[in-house]
Amino acid sequence: MDVTASITRSHILPLITAFMLLAYTAAASAQSGELTEAVISNWIASQQSLETWGEEHEDKIAEYEANMEQIDNPMAITADRMLQPLKAAGLYDDASKIVKQHDFSSLEAWAEATLRITKTAAALQFEAHPEAMDMSQLEAMINSPQISAEQKAMLTQAMEQNKAIIDQLVNGVSDKDKASVKPFLPKINALMDRDG
Repeated sequence: MDVTASITRSHILPLITAFMLLAYTAAASAQSGELTEAVISNWIASQQSLETWGEEHEDKIAEYEANMEQIDNPMAITADRMLQPLKAAGLYDDASKIVKQHDFSSLEAWAEATLRITKTAAALQFEAHPEAMDMSQLEAMINSPQISAEQKAMLTQAMEQNKAIIDQLVNGVSDKDKASVKPFLPKINALMDRDG
């Protein structure tokens, strides 16, 4: 499953389950903002617990996330936004206990680590598969006389938005984070494939 597809989902439960399933990082060693092997390992280990917990509370979470505003740019997702449905549903403390069992100092630290790890994994995927960034087919459609001006405008906007998001992912992630996450990419992709 393409990691960016998980990031673009606007629902928090799918983020939680997708990221198990989608400067303030996780464990004490990450307080400096570093994605260490321990932080990434703990994040991966937290996913099964959070997935099971999320399934138990799916209806309650879904009720609150249905009222959330859609986000067009997955890069605009913040830790606070990820946690809003949990807070609104009264489930914040329960979820916080779970991530603390995996050596995260808080649910916010876990959410920040989630965003960094998944964005970094997406950037690595795009770098490994540059053909995913190829927009030539869309460009050919835009230049086709068989589509209307309105369709061309929609395609052009979608293409520009996708290029901007990909650029933000590829260039907005540090080389240090890429080096830290890369050894874990097979496990992260397995999580995404299992839960997506």
